[in-house]
Amino acid sequence: MNKKKLIEIMHDEFGYSKELTKNDVKDMIEFMFDSIKSHLVQGDPVSIVGFGKFDVRNRVERIGRNPQTGDTLVVPATKSPSFSPSKNLRDLIRKG
Repeated sequence: MNKKKLIEIMHDEFGYSKELTKNDVKDMIEFMFDSIKSHLVQGDPVSIVGFGKFDVRNRVERIGRNPQTGDTLVVPATKSPSFSPSKNLRDLIRKG
């Protein structure tokens, strides 16, 4: 599924009864994603009960190796977004 499909699904489910246009639904989804991103940029985790937790992980500086030359190099410290699914979501996926 992509964002366009998500907008269509949400519009089909909620748009007709509340007279929401696809643009209204798109704006709501964009706002949700932008809110999640802005909190992550600030370093705040975002937890959605029953779905999971978005967080930023700090990766420490480490020694790496260039696979072509075999030379060692320093891989700098970075921040990386992460997602941890809730137990409910993990169990749902496992059941298929």
